[in-house]
Amino acid sequence: MHKKFEYVTFISAPASDVWEALTKPEIVQNYYLAPLHEITLKKGGRIAYGLPDDIMIEGEIVMIEDGALLAHTFSFCDAPDEAPSRVEYIIANIGEVTQLTLTHDGLIKDSASFEDVKGGWPIILSQLKTFLETGNKLPWPEPQDDDDDDDDDDDDYE
Repeated sequence: MHKKFEYVTFISAPASDVWEALTKPEIVQNYYLAPLHEITLKKGGRIAYGLPDDIMIEGEIVMIEDGALLAHTFSFCDAPDEAPSRVEYIIANIGEVTQLTLTHDGLIKDSASFEDVKGGWPIILSQLKTFLETGNKLPWPEPQDDDDDDDDDDDDYE
């Protein structure tokens, strides 16, 4: 069964700034977990996040409308047995703010990728919003232990 993650945020910045923040490596590095290593802004173009010798996420651009829509496949490189999922960013002017809608679909329910996506996107998009509105970076949140007991076992985090 496939799952979908959707997140909508409103950013006090022009749509063109939001587009650049999604597509320019020098801006992405300010808010994304991994640097944008490569992006070819055309249908069939490659997108890859990570370092040259350690690509973490890769995909292929499947839809693009300059300044308004970017959709690409998405594969965690450390999960080669999982089929690629799909990420779509839609940018829209709403008065003096920009609405950014992210949809990540085609995820396998209860997979490690789904858990990573569901926990990662809210942080990444909050980072993006804060960076565009203030020029500042948010610190990455520390992982929280979900166990109700009081042991100091960190086996849940690697």
